[in-house]
Amino acid sequence: MFVVSRSRFFEIYNKRSRMETAFMYFIWVFRQALLIFTLYLKVA
Repeated sequence: MFVVSRSRFFEIYNKRSRMETAFMYFIWVFRQALLIFTLYLKVA
């Protein structure tokens, strides 16, 4: 899953500007962190 998203990230990186790609990558990382945080709250 991570490998697929990584290849997609580079695909987007080639098509778009550096700023836009960094922004999209930041949103993706933020979503992952939010998901892990939610799971942590459910467990705790």
